[in-house]
Amino acid sequence: MELAATTRHRRDIHAILAAALQSADAGLAVERVLRRDGDVLFVGSERLPLGPKGRLLVAGAGKAAAVMARAVAAVTGPLLAKGVVVGGSDAAENIPRIDLIIGTHPLPSERSLAAAAAILDLVRGAGPDDVVLFLLSGGASAMLEAPIEGLRIEDLRSVTRALLVSGLPITELNVVRKALSAVKGGGIVRAAAPAFTQTLAVSDVVSDDPAVIGSAPTVQGVFDPARAMEVVRRVELPGRLKATVCEALARLPDGAAMPGNEPRVAYQIIASVEDALRGAAQAARSAGYETEIVSAAVSGEAREVGAAWARRATARASSTGTPCCLLAGGETTVRVAGAGRGGRNQEFALAAGIALAGHTGVTVAAIGTDGRDGPTSAAGAIADGDTVERGSRLGNDAAGFLADNDSYTFFAGLDDLVTTGATRTNVMDLHIALIGLADD
Repeated sequence: MELAATTRHRRDIHAILAAALQSADAGLAVERVLRRDGDVLFVGSERLPLGPKGRLLVAGAGKAAAVMARAVAAVTGPLLAKGVVVGGSDAAENIPRIDLIIGTHPLPSERSLAAAAAILDLVRGAGPDDVVLFLLSGGASAMLEAPIEGLRIEDLRSVTRALLVSGLPITELNVVRKALSAVKGGGIVRAAAPAFTQTLAVSDVVSDDPAVIGSAPTVQGVFDPARAMEVVRRVELPGRLKATVCEALARLPDGAAMPGNEPRVAYQIIASVEDALRGAAQAARSAGYETEIVSAAVSGEAREVGAAWARRATARASSTGTPCCLLAGGETTVRVAGAGRGGRNQEFALAAGIALAGHTGVTVAAIGTDGRDGPTSAAGAIADGDTVERGSRLGNDAAGFLADNDSYTFFAGLDDLVTTGATRTNVMDLHIALIGLADD
């Protein structure tokens, strides 16, 4: 028999998630920050005059790029000259004056090369009176690619695959990605100079560091081949590939010495996990929960962080009789050792479910705000004190499934996967714990 509070909790979790996604919607974020007055474009308080010679060129990459581009086209109207953006497979947008390329994620492909070539061709044609508006969101690292000399796209795919299963944080992944790419680490702004480049970014990284978001295609001074070499040497790669990559890195100059015109740039983060957390908190309070935002910078191994999240929730439950909601955001990592299917949020939830076993009145969830958790169709999963027992009734051992990195299969059997489909944003992950409030 399921615990008394879980039906109410599941309903409330979905409502809290919906409010979080609405608050961090990438298209709405563009509309909030962008304004046109005749031939003048306003980005927040920044005034960018374009007439009579200047053109507005739009480029972009990431899971939210198409949504952002549609919003830009709606706001700027005839001020927009042309553009190219690369988005996810769900980005079936028909955007006036903007070409859309469907990219691949999490591994780069020939389409990533085509996208980079098209965007570079666009921005290299920009003049000193033009403005390049670059729309950046999570997923851009894979969707926009141009290998440095000596490497092929197949090499980058192999390196990226090894990095993704290594359990390294996104900061270290992107150190390597920037070093191995001609478009990352400021490559776009170098190509666009002498035009002014304004970036609008939806952050999917802890601390909202522009040097990390999307591997920084529009940020100068973040190129570090020596550090990239150190990371590559720690990652398990075939000997020949590792030697090829290290040789390519050894030929690179320091980031400060990268050639190109001095760029004119501005950068604004228009949506982040903090926006999602504020929306989630408002919905939780409206549902009757005393609410606390614990952190917007969660990181670490998913199963360890999930178990700790469950312990925090049970400790809170034992110390108060007040219904409450704990919220956090961030991005954990998974070191893949098994042969199963899952993602960091499902692994987080499964570890939390194991830690919650036997506890009543507590439900937790971990959800990717982009709607896709790892190589699965789910965004995340929900767990409670009965999760382990319910799995056992189906003949599924929770600890065994966790050891095999097979959280997706475990939660699919319980119908406790959270499936949202593609969302209009990508601001890392949302962690929720609900305590108290019995079913209506």
